[in-house]
Amino acid sequence: MNHLPEDPPRSADELNNALTKWIVGVGSVAAVLAFILLYVVSIRVARLSARQTASSEVASEANSLAMPDGVFGTKWLMSHSEVHRSVPSAVSDGAGSLIQYSEVYGRPAKISYGFQNSYLLIVVVTFLGESDETSFAKTHALLIEEHGPVPNAVSDQLYRRHSKKKVGRFLVEHDLQDIGSIPMEQIIFCRTSE
Repeated sequence: MNHLPEDPPRSADELNNALTKWIVGVGSVAAVLAFILLYVVSIRVARLSARQTASSEVASEANSLAMPDGVFGTKWLMSHSEVHRSVPSAVSDGAGSLIQYSEVYGRPAKISYGFQNSYLLIVVVTFLGESDETSFAKTHALLIEEHGPVPNAVSDQLYRRHSKKKVGRFLVEHDLQDIGSIPMEQIIFCRTSE
């Protein structure tokens, strides 16, 4: 948008008129850009406010049911970037989840933070190294100490040891199963959609 004449102004009045037209043109563009910026910012603020409200409601619901409102410094419904700020050692796995290697209950573990529609909904702890009924029992006792009563673990066709507590939309599950000939122990924390 060029409001300057092709021929240079010959007098001060012509220069003044040309500059005035140019300034008005630039002012119009600046006003449009300011409006667009304001619109984009207001949408982001509205989304953030909605996410914070939903997160607060989920935390209240979890607390009222004596279930975790998040784990390892995270809260349910956090965004990918919020989880990464809370857990800076977590790295992207390339599939949309964040992965962290840490100790959980004194044992080396891989922690996977899973998202659906950009909301944190599941955290899976997979213990690294040896897992057996003894380590399962010790970890289960610490899980109960931290998160309250969890059903006693039982054995079935799929699991050597399995315990699951689901209250409302929240789940805590602790499993020991054989993958091939290798025992694998996991704890799953989840905020379900139902």
